[in-house]
Amino acid sequence: MKTLHRIALLALASLFVACQTTGADRAAAMVDSMRELQNRLNSGQEDITAAVDALQEVAKPGVDMRATFDRFTDAVDRLEQQSDRVKKLRQDIDRRRKGFVDAWEKQQATITNESLRERAAERRDEAVAAFEAINEIADETRDVFDAWMVSVRDIRTYLDNDLNPAGVANVTDVIEEVSEGAEPVLEQLEELNALFDELNAALAAASPAPASTDG
Repeated sequence: MKTLHRIALLALASLFVACQTTGADRAAAMVDSMRELQNRLNSGQEDITAAVDALQEVAKPGVDMRATFDRFTDAVDRLEQQSDRVKKLRQDIDRRRKGFVDAWEKQQATITNESLRERAAERRDEAVAAFEAINEIADETRDVFDAWMVSVRDIRTYLDNDLNPAGVANVTDVIEEVSEGAEPVLEQLEELNALFDELNAALAAASPAPASTDG
């Protein structure tokens, strides 16, 4: 599966390069959106770790429960905000992708050579497959994250109403479950980030080298 995703990403990178002479602005805008999305995913990983650390600390004896719970709540609030922003970015990327591929299709229709036109159609199909490969992993990541966040919101609501040693001791098992549940989410985010890293590397490799400033 990862090999298939890697092939699809390389095809997508080729699509950007092939269209740069006529669609540079569209390509640049899409790449910017994808990079912002990756930055949001990186921030999300940090906030997940911060939330789990604070939640586990709440259950430790002798801690300032209110201050620690507030740190947990702040991290969860940031995750909610990141989630909303990621959703909007994905919608923006999908809109740009559609315009990008539609423009490619219109341009290929002007090719009179049948063989070249067929090759252009094949390349367009490869590009569509590349986008679908990224969307597949992104959808899986969203589903795992959303399921985990249900548990996070539940434990936040519980602790907000029963934040005391006895109340916390009553849900140490749930705290552990929520903490362990973060691992699959982080793993999915790592895989998605790796796909973006490969795409960015492919795009950077296809760019002209910067002019030398020596001499």
